[in-house]
Amino acid sequence: MIATLSAGIMGLCWGSFLNVVAVRTLKGESLWPHSRCPHCGAAIVWYDLVPVFSWLALTGCCRSCAAPISPWYPAVELITALGAIALIQTYTTVPDAIIRGFLASCCIVTFRTDGEHQLLVVPVMRAIALGGLIGGFLDPQGISAGLFNRFIGATIGFGAISTLGYLYTKIRGRIGIGEGDAELLGSLGMALGPAGIWSVFLCAPLIGTFHIIYLAITSTISSTTPVPFGAYCALIALIELVTKGALSTLLIPL
Repeated sequence: MIATLSAGIMGLCWGSFLNVVAVRTLKGESLWPHSRCPHCGAAIVWYDLVPVFSWLALTGCCRSCAAPISPWYPAVELITALGAIALIQTYTTVPDAIIRGFLASCCIVTFRTDGEHQLLVVPVMRAIALGGLIGGFLDPQGISAGLFNRFIGATIGFGAISTLGYLYTKIRGRIGIGEGDAELLGSLGMALGPAGIWSVFLCAPLIGTFHIIYLAITSTISSTTPVPFGAYCALIALIELVTKGALSTLLIPL
């Protein structure tokens, strides 16, 4: 119980940092200056930086200018806390915990940048690929069981999305799947292996379908509304990572 609570608290704090990474990498800013309101530039005091609770206490608005604070902040913090709790329940070795924690963090950053802005950060995607590669050396019995499986996963991820993008462009006459999506899926394949990337291919479109249905019901979608496919993939990869392959174990017979 104490370990679970500690993991949750640390996850909230780490999620707050991942928010900073997501927001500032898109702007090309340093990670280290003190937090400021993006609207009025006022410095944010420490008691307004408590994960989730400060956002709730401020009713999602800046204390200085009352401008709205994105709900992505508490969402990322909560997701990170849940991920940390799941990770401590499933890790087997220290290298396993470090590698999966690092990869999960990259997936959370990708989830926010693509979900909120439909932008994929190239260094983050390459960090996922590098983390998967290092994981193959440090923990060959980890989630994707060795380097060979990781390269197979990367090939499947990159190749399948590239092929779909090519076919879509030929049939529809316009670009529907960007090169960023192919690089992301290749990186996730390196991290997860063939079984894990299969889970991403199967589940990400389902999440996308439910999201589109929700947008249609709330009348907030049009023919030009972008679909953050990368965010759906990152979320499924995150679940696969922190549960150590629970999704692929469940879905592989399919």
